[in-house]
This record gives sequence, C-alpha cells and structure tokens, in this order.
Amino acid sequence: MRTPTALALLLLAAAAPGAAPAEEAPPTLTLAVGQTKLLGGSAARCDDLTVVSVTLGPGATLTGLKTGQTTCSVAVNHLGGARRVFTIKVVTSQEAPPPPAKGAKGP
Repeated sequence: MRTPTALALLLLAAAAPGAAPAEEAPPTLTLAVGQTKLLGGSAARCDDLTVVSVTLGPGATLTGLKTGQTTCSVAVNHLGGARRVFTIKVVTSQEAPPPPAKGAKGP
C-alpha cells in the first residue's frame, strides 16, 4: 500500500514543468476588412462571426468584416475528425501586409 507522501510525490512529478509537450500556437492569418482568403478544407467554424464571414463550398473562404481577432478551424478531410486551427486577425486596409510578389508562394 502506498503512503500519502509517496502518492503526493507521484502527483507532483506528473505535474512538473516539461511533463507534457508544449502546444504550438496556431498560425495567424491576417486579412484586411473586405478581403477574402481561401482556407481550403471543409466545415469551417469560427468563434466570432462578427469579425469574419465564412463561405462554404469547394473549400472554406473567410472574408474580413471588421477589425478584430477570432479563432477558426477547418476539417482536414470531408469525414470530419482532425481540424486545422487558425488565429484570424482582421485589420484595416492600411495595416494589411502587401500581397506576395508574382511567382512567390503564399503561406
């Protein structure tokens, strides 16, 4: 039988820093108000639909509605299951990054 002290040490060791892998922050996608971006995937979901609108079709597209930030995700395949998560930041057109140069690959 374990003693309460041994059990407490076991619980402390399990909760020690580095015991669990660190989560990576989701990639951030910046849109200007009125700009539309194809995310791909299917079954898009966003936390705040006042910041972006979602259009479903042969790939989910997002359109910036007002400045702000929200979290969105899309299904990786049509059966559901795994989802890819994004942080969506909507800025004014003056704050938006310039479009990629011709021939350059986007994110």
